[in-house]
Amino acid sequence: FTDKVILKQLCNGNYQTKLSEHNWPELMTRGPCYCSLAQSMLQGNSYEQALANQGDQLGKAMFEFLLEKKKFVICAMTTIAESYLKRNRNVNSNANGKERRYEKSKSKNVPDVVLKGETGRQYRPIKFIAKGSAGTVYSAIRVETSPKLAQVIDQSSKGTGVGSTLGLKCLIQKQLDRQLVLKQIEPTQKNSAENEYRIAAKLRNQDTSQKSCVTYLDRFEEDGANDRLWLLLRRVVPSPYGVDLKQYIEAKFFNQDDHILDSQEMIKSLVSGVGIISSCNVSMRDVKPDNILVEDSTGLQNASNQYTARWSDFGLSIDLGPDADGSGLRHVDIEKIKKLEKEDDIVELFVDFWYDTQKLVPKPKFFGRRPPERCFQNPKEVPLCSYDIYMLGIIIVSMALGIDFPHLDKTSVKLQFEAVIKTKLSEDYLKNGRLGDW
Repeated sequence: FTDKVILKQLCNGNYQTKLSEHNWPELMTRGPCYCSLAQSMLQGNSYEQALANQGDQLGKAMFEFLLEKKKFVICAMTTIAESYLKRNRNVNSNANGKERRYEKSKSKNVPDVVLKGETGRQYRPIKFIAKGSAGTVYSAIRVETSPKLAQVIDQSSKGTGVGSTLGLKCLIQKQLDRQLVLKQIEPTQKNSAENEYRIAAKLRNQDTSQKSCVTYLDRFEEDGANDRLWLLLRRVVPSPYGVDLKQYIEAKFFNQDDHILDSQEMIKSLVSGVGIISSCNVSMRDVKPDNILVEDSTGLQNASNQYTARWSDFGLSIDLGPDADGSGLRHVDIEKIKKLEKEDDIVELFVDFWYDTQKLVPKPKFFGRRPPERCFQNPKEVPLCSYDIYMLGIIIVSMALGIDFPHLDKTSVKLQFEAVIKTKLSEDYLKNGRLGDW
């Protein structure tokens, strides 16, 4: 791509936000505003001239550091733009401009691998469950210390040997159904997955009942040539309606008289979950039915409700730090960068700053799903949870009407809604339509 194409992408308001939109002057001191840099460079200014326009906000030390690290800032800008421009090609560039091409795995075969995590325990994937844009999910089991039992489990999963006896297979299947899943992360999503695990681990410590959020238990770096990241999660048991809230909405679960109390309990649980997450000074930012998993607790002991809704997928979440002062945001840490030797690691830190402060999240096709502020605001002026609460309101309307509003761009969803309101939506409804107006 030409420099002009890359700079235009960085200025595209459908994907980027300026640092100034947060109305939080302190953020301007933590790194560059990439959109402002790109706009100035498109006008014919050099990198140095464009950066000088931000000099007063950056402060002397940060300004001089960014001048010195020009190569890495430019590479970060290229990486950010190409994350959209090359989305269908699965190609990234490193600090030397060389391309790294990744192929997404389409196989349902289960990798023959034993993973040892940060806790020291070992796990292995057993059965393919699902494939998504971020990675592949498998049911998982902890590898026992007994070689004999490990062999039996292995044989049972393959349907051979002693382990294929009916009683043992049923026993193992029960363990799999109520226990664990392993998520193999796509290489292009590794950065987001690392952030997801970091924030989920923080939330796990606060959500002591483990009822508000899906529990992330461990992370693994696969040895060998693959160098793949894996995450270990507590499994959410599906029901005949599905496993995520989107499927429940589509199945009209919440429009059935015998599920009114279930609906009320789920909404209370979701609001309570936002409260717990916000108390950790975390904002999810990408709040949608797809990111809410619903557990069927039928037959489980001490289950107060049959259906339990849990927040999941924290890859685009942000952490403002213990004092909500922005210290938890990934930013351009001068001292940390000076200690790094690998150029790709330096670029990654510059890109991380963009992820937390300037990537437009969410980026919906139906603009009305996103809060009008477009990004989180200064927590000293506006409660951090307000950004997530706005989108939770959209979800509650979706539950009430049985219509998946976050995907209103789909023809089937649009037709459902038009039948409810008994009128045709305008041609510009995705950009200018608001639920309150309808």
